[in-house]
Amino acid sequence: MSENPVNSRRSDTKGGPVENWDRIIHKNVRTADGQGFGKVIAVPNNEDSIIISSQGGSDQYRLDKTAVSGFNGAEVMLDVTSSEMRSYLVQDARTKEVQPSDLVMDEASENQEGTIPLVEERLNVTKRARREEATIRKESVKESKTIEVPVTHDELIIERRPASGSAAAKPTETGEELRISLNKEEVEVTKEPFVKEELVIRKEPRTETKTVTETVRSERLAGSDLPLDKSQKH
Repeated sequence: MSENPVNSRRSDTKGGPVENWDRIIHKNVRTADGQGFGKVIAVPNNEDSIIISSQGGSDQYRLDKTAVSGFNGAEVMLDVTSSEMRSYLVQDARTKEVQPSDLVMDEASENQEGTIPLVEERLNVTKRARREEATIRKESVKESKTIEVPVTHDELIIERRPASGSAAAKPTETGEELRISLNKEEVEVTKEPFVKEELVIRKEPRTETKTVTETVRSERLAGSDLPLDKSQKH
């Protein structure tokens, strides 16, 4: 009875043990929970470890060879889950210089090639909110106001006219006083506050563009006489 091709493909998913570690360079990596996790970029000589670059090449991970569960010719299988990979992160991967022992050549290949990771810094810009206070203060200002107010008063007027010839009493010896009431208006000033106008205060967001300039470092091959295949440049 012929073997079911589907079952055969499934049984070969994890592959067998790695016999030639040079063969896994540039091969994709799959974690124990079935997640694709970058590719192998180096197998350092004289070390029982491999170096894996994450998808996008932003991070590097160093694992023992014992963490490799199998190789099926296309993918390297790990006994480590994607969440556990954090513990293998190379913290100084961005400043790590590639040593000659980090370069492994595929001796069995017709076109011998090796991988040297060139690291470049990139700017990550974040924004944080900062609270400021605006103080609005009102103060009292004194000024003079002039108002014209009409007022009325009684003025005493004395007129002389000829006597009518009627009989009169004897002149007084001690004199006599006459008191006449005169009315007079006086100005009395009082002050009353009132709201002459209102100020409406509100705040609105405004967006402006800030230019940030920072120096970043990148690595390149030393020596201008080295040929570079531009077709491989990303």
